[in-house]
Amino acid sequence: MTTSWSVPLADARVAVQELADEHRWQSMYARFLNRLLFRLVTPRQRHRLFRRFYRVLSDDAIERFYSHRFTAGDAAKIIVGLPPTVIGLRPIRFVRSFFRRDN
Repeated sequence: MTTSWSVPLADARVAVQELADEHRWQSMYARFLNRLLFRLVTPRQRHRLFRRFYRVLSDDAIERFYSHRFTAGDAAKIIVGLPPTVIGLRPIRFVRSFFRRDN
């Protein structure tokens, strides 16, 4: 993020919009990951996702993720690659969760 908190008042609107856009993207991505965890993977297999998360990401990237300041590169590292297991996936339930309102 290139936005600084010490911007001239005239540029404040642009700075706030940039922050809002970045927050929107990060929030959407976090909800997507939440949906992956709770709709795609069975409860008995979820620990494998966490094991992969902590194995693939550096400590700095994990800190950025939990402080909601992760980068597009961090996001790609989380998603790209083979899932830790194929057994225990529920792809139909996952896809259906995008269209249902009661999730």
